[in-house]
Amino acid sequence: MVRIIEGESSSSNRRRRRRPIDRGAERLSTMPQHILIEILSRLSTLDAARVSFGSRIWMTTWRSLPNLIFYYSQFPAKVNKAHSFLRFVNWTIAHHDDSNVKILELRLGPMSYCEVLINYQWVEFAIQHSVQKLVLHGRICGTQNLAYSIFSCRSLVKLELALHELALSWPETIEKLVLHGRICGTQNLAYSIFSCRSLVKLELALHELALSWPETIELPNLRKLKLKFLLLSEMIPSQDLFSKFPALEKLSMFFCNVTSFNIFSISSSRLTQFTMSNCPGMENCLIRLQTPSLSKFVYVGCVPRENVLQVPPCAFQLVVDGDDSCTWTGSQNELSRTIVKLTRGLFGTRYMSAGRWLIQYLSMVPELPRRLASDRFNYLVMLTISLWPVARHVKTLMLLVSKCPILSVLSISFETPQGRVVNRGGYIEDYEGVGVFGGLTDITIKNLGGNGTEMMLARHLLARSPHLHKMKIEMNPHLDDVDVDLKIHQILECWKASPDANLMFD
Repeated sequence: MVRIIEGESSSSNRRRRRRPIDRGAERLSTMPQHILIEILSRLSTLDAARVSFGSRIWMTTWRSLPNLIFYYSQFPAKVNKAHSFLRFVNWTIAHHDDSNVKILELRLGPMSYCEVLINYQWVEFAIQHSVQKLVLHGRICGTQNLAYSIFSCRSLVKLELALHELALSWPETIEKLVLHGRICGTQNLAYSIFSCRSLVKLELALHELALSWPETIELPNLRKLKLKFLLLSEMIPSQDLFSKFPALEKLSMFFCNVTSFNIFSISSSRLTQFTMSNCPGMENCLIRLQTPSLSKFVYVGCVPRENVLQVPPCAFQLVVDGDDSCTWTGSQNELSRTIVKLTRGLFGTRYMSAGRWLIQYLSMVPELPRRLASDRFNYLVMLTISLWPVARHVKTLMLLVSKCPILSVLSISFETPQGRVVNRGGYIEDYEGVGVFGGLTDITIKNLGGNGTEMMLARHLLARSPHLHKMKIEMNPHLDDVDVDLKIHQILECWKASPDANLMFD
């Protein structure tokens, strides 16, 4: 009798100890694999790995991720960040299954912060898994077979290389070529590029490189050309720059030195879009466009001389100068797209100085947080900018700063254009898209008048900058001593995210 009772009691205890059914796991197991992959693909590669640790189903799905994107600048800061990042990339690639990889992005920058080298085996892994988009930014080791492996990859649709100090030769069958950074071995660079008859898109962002324009140019299929940071002083013997590109449709020039040109002439029958932005010497030379098909012309720079622009009247024009003048023909939405695109181009460098035109125009762009939602300016370290003391300008500035993860030095100057009435009040009610200013260490605010909008900016910079070391504030000289003391007292009482922040007033 005792044994029977004990047996019944043990069976009852086992039934009570059974684990509850995991309804969530059951639902996941019934979902198609492509839906699970789509869910994980909406997360970053690091977050997807974290989610997968807690579930066998998610782990199986994670091993089949088609998009592998590794940003060194966005990797969590640790004592040994480089070692942790390297282990994570190796671990992710080692555990991937045999399924194809659509995208492999390795952005190991900026160079002054990143100690990790791109491993050639990572590139081989992507090629073996039929990669369609390959992006390599940084320094690379093991380059003996790099060119052959990349340019013989039949699945590759998009290739972007920003490999510092790498002498790389490419075959004549390539259609798109992107070179960023500094380059060594430039003797035959121009000839190799401008004799590639299959080239359709070319982007050169080569710092301080005087690229010699060869006498013979064979680019019959080139439709899109973007130039950054080049010295154009000795590129060609004549002044008609792009007449030898019969198929050219889009041309962009950022920070290219044109000081040696009195007349900057472009003749192209098929050119439809031309952007010339912040090129030294552009305000002193005549811009002559003999382009009957031109529909959009964007000119960003200093105040041009009278009659400096000779442009077809049908072309869309954005002319930015010290008076914030803007003329255009076309829709407001087209203008907004142009301004957002210009911002991406300008903020793709390490140091940026802009007049109040940038914030003014960006503040007029509808749904700006959505338009910039996928943009991160991972290279900008120092920003000097002017703005009006109004709420929409201040919010626009905070939105941009939150998109710059390593921006460390920020200089702000409040200005009011002469002859214009500006409402200096107002408060920001909507903070959509504005995040933490995690990289800021040094902030300067000039001409602070102390109204609600300006004080709000100072408070937010203090509250959203956890690594801030110094904030220097120069008060508006028209304030009396009583107002200055009151504003200083109010700022000193603001909460600071960084306990080490030192406030200085002038």
